[in-house]
Amino acid sequence: MGEENKKDLSSSQVDSKMGAEEILEDFFGMNIRSFSTIKTLALNPRKYFLAAQTADWDNRKYTPSLRLWLGLTAIFIALKVFWARDNSPYLQSIVTELSATDDSLDWVEVLRNTFDLSLILGPFFLVGLFFLLALFTNFWSEKLNYLTRVRYLFCCVLLSSIIGIILYILMAALPLDYRWMSVIQIVCEFSLVFYVVYAGGMAGFKGRQRILRTMGMTSLIYVSYIITTTLVFILAMIIIMVPLLA
Repeated sequence: MGEENKKDLSSSQVDSKMGAEEILEDFFGMNIRSFSTIKTLALNPRKYFLAAQTADWDNRKYTPSLRLWLGLTAIFIALKVFWARDNSPYLQSIVTELSATDDSLDWVEVLRNTFDLSLILGPFFLVGLFFLLALFTNFWSEKLNYLTRVRYLFCCVLLSSIIGIILYILMAALPLDYRWMSVIQIVCEFSLVFYVVYAGGMAGFKGRQRILRTMGMTSLIYVSYIITTTLVFILAMIIIMVPLLA
């Protein structure tokens, strides 16, 4: 089935022809193809993963995964004015808990500045994380070169990034318990990463082997992602609070 799908691709050069020039192109902006790309990823992940093996994403039919992830990250940052506004239920619920530990600090300002700094640092750390993970994630359906594995990793987190944006908006708009919403967010995001890995990157395997490899890859990607974002947030908060406590 995998070979049949490859025949459906255009005459683009495949994995072995890809170099630094192609991966650098992935860094620049979103375009109108992004909506079609997201639809393909949601309905037929395997097709998008096969396109990722070509140097030009199957004759530029799809938006590169890294470019699309950066675009979604930019959208998330732009929406901060909504989900992290001073009177949002999400921010106020966190402020209430922090104030119970120390009411001498202006936690609204601390959190606002922490969010600002973590949103600046976060993308750099996450891009670095995926370039690092690509060194160790060489157990996809096909034998891939390093830069293609980088593309694959970003493919895996695109749908989860979209649902993350939606859930943050809900937490900002509705008086929901952010702890329960965080649990829902983790479950939804993990499930979406699992689906994309299973239907896309691991489609060449069958049965139990496919499920086990998918679970292992999903856990590695998502747990690493969560740990990195958490550490970035803690680092940003420390940087913001050190001058206040001095």
